[in-house]
Amino acid sequence: MFLSLINKCNSFVTVIVFAIFLTACGGGGGSAPPVVEETPVVEETPVVEETPVVEETPVVEETPVVEETPVVEETPAFAVTSENYTEGSAIPLLHACASQGGTDASPQFSWTNPPSDTNSFAIIMDDETSPCGTGSNACVHWALFNLPSSTTSLVSNVDVSTIEGAVEGNTYIPTTDYAGPCPPSAHTYNTTVYALGSGMTTIGANSTFTSSEFEADYSGSILGQAEITGTFTP
Repeated sequence: MFLSLINKCNSFVTVIVFAIFLTACGGGGGSAPPVVEETPVVEETPVVEETPVVEETPVVEETPVVEETPVVEETPAFAVTSENYTEGSAIPLLHACASQGGTDASPQFSWTNPPSDTNSFAIIMDDETSPCGTGSNACVHWALFNLPSSTTSLVSNVDVSTIEGAVEGNTYIPTTDYAGPCPPSAHTYNTTVYALGSGMTTIGANSTFTSSEFEADYSGSILGQAEITGTFTP
């Protein structure tokens, strides 16, 4: 009986093993389980970081610096004026000759801004209207020399003897005093003040110089000159 039981058990085991064998070999009409294909791993494309665009700083053109032209202050001109008449105007009758109704009183004159190294002054009044000649043939109506540099004006009808060192030269008459305008017709009278340097020689009284003669003889000592013109009509 015991052997019979063992045999039954062996038969049962044999059946189970056979069944498993059939299953493994695809027997029994069953289909093999489907093969599941693995999904391929997709490699991620690496993210490339974009290089930031650097905006160029705009080039600012510099405004050219305009250099200012230095202002040069002009030195005031050496000038002569008169309280009795202005440039180019009529000389009053008071300053004309006696035969014309005048008094032969010299006009008032003032001068400003002479050269800084002026040592003395000279003044000559000329008439170059015909019948007077021009240049060395002009008619001299007044000539003063050796005026000190401290003298910058002359009063009307001045007494030259009150000015230290000053002398009067000869006029066309000749006299050694102011000779007022005494023309037969309208004439022009030019008065020149000369600024003279330290090298200027002292001029003696009764010397005779027209403006052109004085300028020719003392050109090396003349530092500057100022003029005023007046007219007289009888």
